Amino acid sequence: MFFIPKEIELRIFDIDQNEVENRLKAMGAKHIADRDFKRVELLIKGKVSDVYKGYKMWARVRTDGKKTTVTLKERKGSAMHSTNEWEVEASDFKTAVQMFCKMYKPTIYEENKRIEYVYDGAQITMDKWPMLPWLLEIEGDSVRKVREIYKKLALKRKGTDVGNITLIEAYKKYGIDWVALTKRNTKKLEKLLSNS
Repeated sequence: MFFIPKEIELRIFDIDQNEVENRLKAMGAKHIADRDFKRVELLIKGKVSDVYKGYKMWARVRTDGKKTTVTLKERKGSAMHSTNEWEVEASDFKTAVQMFCKMYKPTIYEENKRIEYVYDGAQITMDKWPMLPWLLEIEGDSVRKVREIYKKLALKRKGTDVGNITLIEAYKKYGIDWVALTKRNTKKLEKLLSNS
């Protein structure tokens, strides 16, 4: 039987990052790392214009300068358990980007900051994206666990529960054209794709 790994995660926008970290520490969560990510995302299925509706299938090459991963995501809907995900490590970020861009159209290059914790087997992260408020992600092995952890956080600033929407949809929610925004990184993407 072929196993399809599920990504089960909840996204909460507009959180108070300091409040979340204080609550996590009080709960006994373990701080894993503060990361600065660079990524290239590539459209696998559909037209480039489909990014405005949310990807259906896309690939991501991402690095924090120490570890590089290549991830394939297949999105079936907006529920917490509606995304299939496959991920492997790569030895070199630039090489992986160049290889995948030979096969698929690169959609965007972007950078973001992440603060990562682990609690009761779940990954809890706070992400900061350009022009967006802090985003809380809770990823676990079941919808029930994810919901329980969010409830246990008991945040005063509840944020906006957005389920499992894509970042493009998130930017749209805040009235920002993400594709236009990422064009400021065109030169960085061109440099990655060059042989120099």
